[in-house]
Amino acid sequence: MTGPQSETASVSGPEAVGSPTLLEVTGLTKHFPVGKKTTVRAVDGVDLEIREGETLGVVGESGCGKSTTARLILRLLRPTAGTIRFEGSDIGAAQERELHTIRRDMQAVFQDSFSSLDPRMTVAQSVAEPLVAHRVGNAKERRERIDELLDVVGLAREFATRYPHQLSGGQRQRVGIARALALQPKLVVLDEPVSALDLSVQAQIVNLLVDLQERFGLAYIFIAHDLGVVRQISHRVAIMYLGRVVETGPTDDIFTTPAHPYTRALLSATLNPDPEIERNRQRILLTGDPPSPMRMPEGCRFHPRCPRAEARCSQEDPQLRERGQDRPVACFFPHDDTFDFGRGVSAE
Repeated sequence: MTGPQSETASVSGPEAVGSPTLLEVTGLTKHFPVGKKTTVRAVDGVDLEIREGETLGVVGESGCGKSTTARLILRLLRPTAGTIRFEGSDIGAAQERELHTIRRDMQAVFQDSFSSLDPRMTVAQSVAEPLVAHRVGNAKERRERIDELLDVVGLAREFATRYPHQLSGGQRQRVGIARALALQPKLVVLDEPVSALDLSVQAQIVNLLVDLQERFGLAYIFIAHDLGVVRQISHRVAIMYLGRVVETGPTDDIFTTPAHPYTRALLSATLNPDPEIERNRQRILLTGDPPSPMRMPEGCRFHPRCPRAEARCSQEDPQLRERGQDRPVACFFPHDDTFDFGRGVSAE
């Protein structure tokens, strides 16, 4: 699923606008010490907000901190600094007993469906695992819940006795989704959930996720490289670069009027399924590689690769600032024209 016209159900739009805030992340930071004097600044002051029933797509190059941010939100990692508020509660400072309760409402689906399932456990055992951990129901009630969840994700009930190695990649990912839904969560973190799947299976899983969101009112954090998929499934998008969010906004706005130069470069690199358009697509080529998170540049961390950089950019660090309703961008010289996502060029 490599283009903006993939055949999946689209959810981008105002559906979740005005919904109450479910998760609020402020100044989230995670630094990993390397040796005695060096620190990897994997996540370095991330601000995010997720509303009830919406999908926030998180996009950026490998190593930008997307997956680390997800693990911090789930409290699989303890943050170095910052706050994570879920329904008003600061889970960044929560103790294990409180976390155990909160995690009923926060679940995850990971990229590698094979390694995320225990090879010694049947499908039924894997799906029942969160029910057992949280002491939900008796054996009969759990069996009924497993059957219900398999139905919901489109798997026949006879799959309950199979093991992960007996399933295809798409089937294993459906099992992971069923397990994530077992406790009726409010938020599901999806970390590259379709990137390891064939294109046709990707579309099926994305459509399933859209259907489940509409059916159960779920909120998603959807982490992905594929901008075509992100455009189809997300209500809002956050663009990350070197541990920070550099631009956020409604999906349609991000794809038609991207303000940050990095956002434009990402959009211009996306393949178009139309061969005529693809032949004439104009890419914005960035010079050099991303700086190391162990040696961040002074000023704006994107300025060494930015085609719009000026002297100020190497001296001052831009913060996220509103440019309109729900459109913050961390750039001193943002774009203000429209953009043709399919052709990788300004539309004017």
